[in-house]
Amino acid sequence: MKQTIRSFALGIFLSVTLLAAIFFLENNEEKEPAVSVSEMIETIESEGYEVYTHQQAESLKNTAVQEKTDSKQETEQKEEQEDKPAETVITVTEGMTTSQLVNQLTSAEIIEDEQSFIDFLIENDYSKKIQIGKFGLEKDMTYKEIAERLTGK
Repeated sequence: MKQTIRSFALGIFLSVTLLAAIFFLENNEEKEPAVSVSEMIETIESEGYEVYTHQQAESLKNTAVQEKTDSKQETEQKEEQEDKPAETVITVTEGMTTSQLVNQLTSAEIIEDEQSFIDFLIENDYSKKIQIGKFGLEKDMTYKEIAERLTGK
């Protein structure tokens, strides 16, 4: 058994040595001829690609970064504008009834149900405390917030 393993190892050693000698001593006459930069560019462009110098690539990169920054700022500005609810100015004049005020609020789409808002004003004693003037109201306000704004509380 010992003799078999030694023979096998010697065979592997001789094979590796022979392959290494062939690899390192062989003349590589099949080298590719050197291609000039202009030929490489022509070949690449003929395949549908674009070739840029380092300066052109940096310029394009900076332009893209600037456009991205501008786009991000525009998006943030739009989000800020969207975050602010639209304020509607409601005018309460002398002698105006609660029903007239509620009609005005409904037409401005600040409230949806006239009767429930009238009931809220009466139940919470706001209906007699409504002040004369102009009030900025937003569509997402609660009945309580609207009533407090109209009564000056």
